[in-house]
Amino acid sequence: MGVFVERRRVARRLVTYGRARIIWRQGPSVYRKSPAWLIDISEKGARVLSGHDPRTQGFLWIGLNSLPMEWVKANIRGMGLQGLRWDYHLEFCETCAPGLIEGATAGRSSEIFLC
Repeated sequence: MGVFVERRRVARRLVTYGRARIIWRQGPSVYRKSPAWLIDISEKGARVLSGHDPRTQGFLWIGLNSLPMEWVKANIRGMGLQGLRWDYHLEFCETCAPGLIEGATAGRSSEIFLC
């Protein structure tokens, strides 16, 4: 078994509160959402598990319920099936709001939304 080497410039942090939702655009005025579980997060990206069908690819927006004005747009960089859920690897299109990271990693009881 080899030694793990972090390739990212910004290491991901494990979350202490991972309940999430993802919302994606499907068509000109149709949006879909699905429950999800946030696994890890950094200023540059995140990893999420969801039952969302990956045939609709594109962008997601991530925000905390307690901070409704803090959203971050994310690009799906990779995905794979893990049991009955899809494992998404997301790259943020902009720097993630510090409040989102704090809410996910500090154990506060804020619900995380992935849109």
